Amino acid sequence: MRDILGPALVISALFLPCSAAAQVEVKPLARTNGVPILRLAASTRAAAMAGAYPIDGVDADVVFYNPALGVGAGVTTSYQRFGGESNLFSLATSAAGVMFGVRALDIALSPAAGELEGVAGYARTIKGLRLGVAAKWVRQVSGGQSKGIGALDAGVTASPIDWITLALAVQNIGGAFEINSTTYDLPRTFQLLATTDTKDLGPIDVMMTAHATSVRHEDLRGGIGVQASYWPFNGLKFYGRGGVRIGRSTLPAGVLSNGRESAGTAGAGITYRRTTFDYAWVPISGAPDSHRFGIRLN
Repeated sequence: MRDILGPALVISALFLPCSAAAQVEVKPLARTNGVPILRLAASTRAAAMAGAYPIDGVDADVVFYNPALGVGAGVTTSYQRFGGESNLFSLATSAAGVMFGVRALDIALSPAAGELEGVAGYARTIKGLRLGVAAKWVRQVSGGQSKGIGALDAGVTASPIDWITLALAVQNIGGAFEINSTTYDLPRTFQLLATTDTKDLGPIDVMMTAHATSVRHEDLRGGIGVQASYWPFNGLKFYGRGGVRIGRSTLPAGVLSNGRESAGTAGAGITYRRTTFDYAWVPISGAPDSHRFGIRLN
């Protein structure tokens, strides 16, 4: 009996440390979509129209949506406040199909927390199709740690029929990063935009736009927006905007301590010569409403 018991005790002693180590290592890291700045509206006009970027008359901030739409020249800047807790700043410029943009998110819920995005894009027409690519670098600071990661966007736009323009983009093509014991996937996004031509309804011009957006790990969502404009004389133009969200729309974790975006949005704008001032109102359920202000120079 002693001949059998002795080797058995030795073998058990050898495997016990391995078993204990295995029990420690099997704990998986939490995994979620990271970089909230990549999931927030990047345009004042789009924010006013339920997240649907208007393809008709694009501005420099289109680099944050679909690089294929970069056809104009100008500068766009905006600021948005989320319930007195977080702040979002953006600046973009474009000319001759080349686009650059920068966004910064100050997350007030956590000390020394925030995010930064820098993106450069290029667009050109090939055989009747407008194609675009963009490269970006995003950086997140949280809990005393800082991590950065690169990503790519690609897009295409075309007009299948005379009165509507479509644009398809895939955004945030990249990997994942780990910070504070959590693995964050980039929020890979597929977005389809559709915008009608502007139609005259008496003294008012009307345009409609819509989007369908699919984000990794999240449900499909969309929105429909409308813009009405009126100019009393050449060089001065007034805009009224509104939109309705379709599907559940929750702000990324960390932007607000509580609350989610309501279904309806609204906004306004005024253009004098080459300068436009835009405003968007985004109601928040369970928290103070969000307001966004933008300036466009063309």
